[in-house]
Amino acid sequence: MSAPESPENRGYLGLSIGDHVEVRRTTGDWKVGRVIDIGTPAGGLPFIKFRFTLSTKVIYAPHWGSYIRPLRDAAAANVSSRRPTGSGPASFASPTRVATKDAEELERVEAE
Repeated sequence: MSAPESPENRGYLGLSIGDHVEVRRTTGDWKVGRVIDIGTPAGGLPFIKFRFTLSTKVIYAPHWGSYIRPLRDAAAANVSSRRPTGSGPASFASPTRVATKDAEELERVEAE
């Protein structure tokens, strides 16, 4: 679910929370990151915060043009910001029991 489209929730390139873009990392490599926060602290510069697999990165407005770029091919990056429409509602059912070599013993103990 995307955040409301108010000015403080829209960033560079019309980005919204949950969008994916390529972000230049400190090493100079471009990695796919997901927007997790957009804002402007009191008296500060506008920023966009990104989440990666193991880390986050905040980029301030003067540097957006050199550190953020749109994905060239979202399908190739295997990125999806939303649940597939055909998958139905999320399931909260208990996991099914997995058969083990001790399944007969478990059934016997449960029956007692």
